[in-house]
Amino acid sequence: MKIWRTGLMVGVACMAVSLVGPMAARADDAPATAPAHRVAGENPIRAGIEKVLAELDLTADQKTKIKTLTDDFQAKNEAFQAAHKDELQPLRKAVQEAHQSGDRAKMKQAMEALQAARADAPKPKDLLEKIAEVLTPEQKEKFEKAVEDFRAKMQEKRPDGGAAPAPAK
Repeated sequence: MKIWRTGLMVGVACMAVSLVGPMAARADDAPATAPAHRVAGENPIRAGIEKVLAELDLTADQKTKIKTLTDDFQAKNEAFQAAHKDELQPLRKAVQEAHQSGDRAKMKQAMEALQAARADAPKPKDLLEKIAEVLTPEQKEKFEKAVEDFRAKMQEKRPDGGAAPAPAK
């Protein structure tokens, strides 16, 4: 469960980083010509997160603070990834191969090895907590609900019907 949750948090934070930065830097609030999820190559999950953030009605100050937080997280994460590229690449490949093989024991072992290698990486959970600190109580409630809804949707999409893996020890 812990491994799966960590992977999910990494995904959420990376998507938040990739969306909040451009959104916070947007000079005007004019809508895009096409919905983000319909643009070729665009990730529908990213589009959903951008929609949630847009619904929070962030002030200019909040956008600036969140952009600073996400830029800092992204810079630290990119530095970590670059510094550990030779170690992480084969571990990611092992996870992918284990996933494709359907061997759950092999997948668990590969995920644990990847998680151990990322132990000193910037934590997406920390980024989400810092973003929440910038929000008003009402915005924070919406933000936390959106994160929980995202987690639930991701769990439902699991091939085993949403059952969480056994906790890592």
